[in-house]
Amino acid sequence: MGKENPARAWFEVHRWGDPRLPFIFHTDTAREKSSRDSGNFHDSLEFLLVLSGTGTVFTDRQFIPAVPGDLLVINSGTPHRIEGTPGITYHCLIVGTEFCLENGFSAAAVHYTPRIRDDAMHAAYLAVVEALAWPADTPFRTTAVRAAVLH
Repeated sequence: MGKENPARAWFEVHRWGDPRLPFIFHTDTAREKSSRDSGNFHDSLEFLLVLSGTGTVFTDRQFIPAVPGDLLVINSGTPHRIEGTPGITYHCLIVGTEFCLENGFSAAAVHYTPRIRDDAMHAAYLAVVEALAWPADTPFRTTAVRAAVLH
């Protein structure tokens, strides 16, 4: 965490455990807002897949209702926070800007639609989740994860 921006969000610095896999992945549950929740922003792209519950993703420009099956995109540099009503569980995939640049596009220059309801994109996201679940010593795991994220 670092400096605060005008939207009351904190700049989040990402550190990658393996430089060949510049991704952060976790499953999280957000509850109703507390007084200490100010949100964050970062240079990376963030993709959320709602698993259960309902909630809202607040960005600097809009409030996006979220329900199970929604794929939500947080664009580079966008202040955001997630609140559940009363709780929302989701997968979170953060894709490093380095990976984007290595593959011919700038995360900062691309602006995705904030909510995607598309079966093919949902399946592609789940392929990333599956590849990330492989044991670290599985042959070609790194290649599989990178290919799934790029897809």
